[in-house]
Amino acid sequence: MSSSTGSGSRDVFGSGSMLLAPADHRVVVAFDFGTSHSGFAYAHVANGTIEGFYEWDDQPAVSYTPILMYTAWLQLLTPTTITAQPYCKTLSAIQYGGDLRPTHYGYTALKDSLNRPDAPPLLTRFKFGLERSSLDRIGADLPRGLNWSTVITDYLKCHHQKILELLQRKYGPTLQNEDILWCLTIPAMWSEEAKLNLRMAAARAGFIPTADPTSNRLLVILEPEAAALYCCKNAPEAQLKNDDIFMVVDAGGGTVDITVHRVISGAVSGHTLAEVCKGSGEHCGSTFVDEHFLAWLAGKVGEEAMEVLKRDKPNGYFQVLKNWEMIKRQFRGPEDYTVVQFSIPGALYNLIDDVHMEALEEEQDGTSDDVFIRLGDMLSFFDPIVTSILELIDAQLNRCPGGRCDKLFLVGGFATSPYVEARIKERFAGKVSHFIYPAEPGAAIVKGAVLYGLNPRTISARRSRYTYGTIMAMPQSSYRAIHPTGHKGHPNDIFTHEEDYTVQVLCFVPVMKVDQLVEIDEFYSTKCEPLYRRLTTVTIQIFATPHPVDRHTCRSDVPELINLGSLTVSGIPYSGDRSITLKIYFGRTELTVVGRVNATGVEKREMMMFSTVTE
Repeated sequence: MSSSTGSGSRDVFGSGSMLLAPADHRVVVAFDFGTSHSGFAYAHVANGTIEGFYEWDDQPAVSYTPILMYTAWLQLLTPTTITAQPYCKTLSAIQYGGDLRPTHYGYTALKDSLNRPDAPPLLTRFKFGLERSSLDRIGADLPRGLNWSTVITDYLKCHHQKILELLQRKYGPTLQNEDILWCLTIPAMWSEEAKLNLRMAAARAGFIPTADPTSNRLLVILEPEAAALYCCKNAPEAQLKNDDIFMVVDAGGGTVDITVHRVISGAVSGHTLAEVCKGSGEHCGSTFVDEHFLAWLAGKVGEEAMEVLKRDKPNGYFQVLKNWEMIKRQFRGPEDYTVVQFSIPGALYNLIDDVHMEALEEEQDGTSDDVFIRLGDMLSFFDPIVTSILELIDAQLNRCPGGRCDKLFLVGGFATSPYVEARIKERFAGKVSHFIYPAEPGAAIVKGAVLYGLNPRTISARRSRYTYGTIMAMPQSSYRAIHPTGHKGHPNDIFTHEEDYTVQVLCFVPVMKVDQLVEIDEFYSTKCEPLYRRLTTVTIQIFATPHPVDRHTCRSDVPELINLGSLTVSGIPYSGDRSITLKIYFGRTELTVVGRVNATGVEKREMMMFSTVTE
C-alpha cells in the first residue's frame, strides 16, 4: 500500500473522545495489582468521595511478635515491638486445591500455608507472568496443569467477586458490572504486551466482557501517574502551583517507576499535568532486597536446606519471609545499628547439615539456632537495589530543565523504608527543593487511579515511549529523493509492483517520535490505500522502535523494530475513493489505532499487541 504524509490533529468532538471512558457509569473502581500486595479503592460518581478497602481477612494483628535485636558488644537482647496499622492491600498470593481450583488468596492463603503442614504451595510474584521477558523473575514452579496466565486470571477473579459483593451491599443489588468503570494499574516501564495481557486477564476474570476485551469500561493507568494525581490532591503540604515540576518515585515490591510532571493550571483542585520527560523504571523493588537476603541465608544454612524448605515445607519458608519482612522494615542505616538476631524457624533448622551447623556455631560463638545479621550484611542486601533507584532518579533529573525539580514525592510500599528515604534525601538535597512523603504511601496508586477514572483528562499530555509508525510501500524514486545520500533501500525491502512494474521500497513511516509530547485528545493520522486495485481488504501493521526516526526509512534499516500488531480494514470499494485514514492515539496509556474507510465512513478500532520482530 502507499501513503501520504502524516499529521497531528486534535480530536475534540470525534471518536477519540469515546476512547477515554464511558459517561454512564455509576462507580469508579481502581485495582492496584502489585507484585507483593494488591488492593482496591472506589468512589461513587455522585459525590467523588474515594474510599479504600482495609478490612482484609486474616490481615496480620496490630501488634507483631517482638524482634530480638542483638547488641554484639554488650551481649544483650533488647525486645523491640513493631506496631502495624491496617493496610489498604492484601498479599498477591493464591493457593490451589487438587482439582486446580483456587482455595484461598491474599492473607488467608498465607495463614493456611503457615498453619497447615500439608497446605498446598503458596504462589506469589505471578504478576511477572504478564510479560514474557519477566517470567524468570517469578522464581517458582507451577502445579502441573496450570500456567501463569490462569493464575493471574484466577487471582483477579477472586478480587472482582469481592469488590462486586462489597459495592452491591453498599449501593444496592441493582448495581451491576456494567455500572462500573474499572481502572487497573501497571508499571510505566512495562510493555504494550503486559498492558494487553492484563486487559485480557481482566476480561477473563469478569471485569469486562470477554467478547469485548478492548472495552472502554476498563482503563489501564500507569502507576506513577496515578501516584502523581494522588499527591496533587491529597498532599496539601506540597502546595503545588502553576508551572511547578515534580517527580514521583513509585517504589513497589517488584518495580520502581519514575515520572516527572509539570503543573499546567494554577490551583491544585483544578490542575492538569503534562509529562516533562519520558518515564523510566527498573526491576529494583523491595522483593529484590529479599532475594539478596535469601541468598545470604542460604550461604549460612546451606542451599540444599533452603531448596528443600521452599519445595517441601512452604509453611517454614514463609515463616522465614515473615520474620525477615519485620526486620527489613526497621532498617534505618548505619547510625545506631545493632546486630539483629534472626531466629531460624524449626522447619529450616532441622534441615541444616552438619557442615553448615558447625560453621554457624564457630562463627557465632556456639550459637546455631539464630543467625546474626550485622551491618555489613544489611548493607549488602539493600545497597545494590538502592543504588539502582538512585541512578534512576539521577537520570530523570538530568532530563529536567536545569537538572532539578521543585518537589519529589516518594510513594509505594518500599517508600516506607527509612533507609530508602534517607539515601534519596542525602543524595539529591542539592537538586530537589522539597522531599514529600505522603502519609499513606501504599494507597497513593490505588486512590490516584480512582481520581484518574473520575477525570481521565487530568493527565493532559504524555511523552511517547517509542517512535511509532506503520509499514508502507513507496516508489524507490521517491525514497531516494528524501535521503541525501541517494540510498536506494535495503535489498530485502525492495520489490517490483505487480501492476505498474515500478520499483517499490517497504518503509517504516514514523508518525510519532520517541520522547515527543502528545496531548491526551490528539491523534496522529496518515492516509493510505491498497497497493493493488484488486484488493478490498488491507492489513495495516503498526511498529515501534526505541530509537528516533525522522523520515521514511526502509524497514531493515530501523534498529530494534518491534511489531505492535495490525489492524485489518475491509469494505474498500473497487473504484472511486479507495483511501483509508489511519488514526493513532498515543496520549493514552494504551496504544489505540482506528482505521476509517473514507468512502463509507466505516471505522475499526484496535488496541495493539506487543511482539518482537524476528525477521
